Amino acid sequence: MDEISTDMPDVVKYVNAIIFCASIIMFLIVFPFYVYVFKMNRKQDQETLLFPAVNHFYQMTRNVFFLCIAMIFFACLSLLERFSGLFKLLPLILMYIIYIITQIFSFLTFLLSFQRFILYFISSSEPYIVQIQKQAPKYIWALYLVFIIKDIFIFVFIFVDAKEESNGFKTIYIVIFFTFNIFSILSAILHVPMYFSVRKLSNLVSVKRSTPQRFILWQAITVLIFKFMFIVLVLTCLWGSLDVMIMLVSTTGLDIFSTPLIVELSYIGCNKRNMKTLFTGFSFRKFIRVLFDIEENVHVEQRF
Repeated sequence: MDEISTDMPDVVKYVNAIIFCASIIMFLIVFPFYVYVFKMNRKQDQETLLFPAVNHFYQMTRNVFFLCIAMIFFACLSLLERFSGLFKLLPLILMYIIYIITQIFSFLTFLLSFQRFILYFISSSEPYIVQIQKQAPKYIWALYLVFIIKDIFIFVFIFVDAKEESNGFKTIYIVIFFTFNIFSILSAILHVPMYFSVRKLSNLVSVKRSTPQRFILWQAITVLIFKFMFIVLVLTCLWGSLDVMIMLVSTTGLDIFSTPLIVELSYIGCNKRNMKTLFTGFSFRKFIRVLFDIEENVHVEQRF
């Protein structure tokens, strides 16, 4: 490992920069259309048991959008000489918040896929899963707290590890990195048996007329596709021209901004209804009205 160069090859830098910038730009462009489709379908989606999860992904994506705008704004300010200190620290803080949301996204996607998997093999588990899905939104804050505490522990370990000059931090980071990537891969794999036996699953009450369940499937598949985009970094690391930590940090950075894009694309493209909502009868006036929750008919109260 000591013989491995820590310099990132030019081809990897270009691939990194292209995917990184493209993910941010596409996320910002697609976001208004994602919000439009979600709001148009919200009444129908509310009738499904998966709506709390789909709604949380929407809230998560909306928060990331504003965090991303703020991060870009403060990053630009930090380039100016008169702005320093806090302005240079704020983009890193905002990126960390997005990083936490990204981890929650991967974990929730895995949990939802696992629930559907259990429901497929053990139909009698439906009442318990229904109860879990109803109660889960109340305790989602605890999941964020656990992930933040996890990072606090890691930061403390980094400080201790730096004094002892050991490689413990690198080992922990590698384990965390591969754990969440395994979650993402399993999220897609768990849907394979359900895909080929969808008739059996569709007989269950909880999944009848449930288009959001397709959203979870397409979300998992889209995650898997994006993971394969990082194969260049992994292969470069295996060939010995890229340090493993540079590879891990680079892919983590790419995950941060590709994750909300995955939520948007997978929701819009998960069924014909969403595509029809977006492209059929689309008008700019209606788009703006739905986007900003503007009532179609505004009644002006006359004062006498």
